[in-house]
Amino acid sequence: MYILQAIFMKSALLRIITNQSAFPSLTEISLTGHSNISGTNGAGKTSSLVLVPVFYGIDPQYMVREKPKTFLDFYLSKARSFVIFEYQRQDQISCVVLYRHNNTLHYRFVKGDADSTLFTEQSKMKLNNAENIDCWLSEDIAQITEVSRQIKTIKDYCAIIQHNLSHLSPIKARQSGLKDIADKFSLCRPGKSMRHIERLTSVMHKKTKLMEGLKDMVADCFIDSQLNN
Repeated sequence: MYILQAIFMKSALLRIITNQSAFPSLTEISLTGHSNISGTNGAGKTSSLVLVPVFYGIDPQYMVREKPKTFLDFYLSKARSFVIFEYQRQDQISCVVLYRHNNTLHYRFVKGDADSTLFTEQSKMKLNNAENIDCWLSEDIAQITEVSRQIKTIKDYCAIIQHNLSHLSPIKARQSGLKDIADKFSLCRPGKSMRHIERLTSVMHKKTKLMEGLKDMVADCFIDSQLNN
């Protein structure tokens, strides 16, 4: 985690906040210092750590250990369940909220830190009265700060957070609005991208296909260098 923060300078994952998720109550994990997650077997140590690669764009289902449970079943089982990643990009702090909508995983980006947008007294009161997380974000939080449209696929979320729109044509990226969202909410600096970062962060949990992933990264770097010359 600290190596990644050094590489991307002022870009870093700051906090993970869950509600009615793997833990029954509102739970916060701070990642800005020397965090120590400890406990007995079954306390939730691994359940917390596997969320880090999910932030960077890994397929959440890939990180679920308790098959045949799905990521939705384990982390987002209720209407008001959510996982929030609070992160910094240069001088801007933003959040991305993962939630369940129509039995699928959806994402929305929120401009600003969690405390001053998602967890004000008014926001928490409206959360308790909201039909679901999507309504809370689109109807209530959107009145306080900028909230992105609903991101419905892991592939699109990964493209935004990594600022890697290579799977879309430039025209399609603009028409879909993904480019604008990526420009505002990606983790990396403007004009940069960071493909495969999700694989690097998942290695400590999933060591399978490590060499295959490294080969893909090296090949992509070589191709990029050739195209830019």
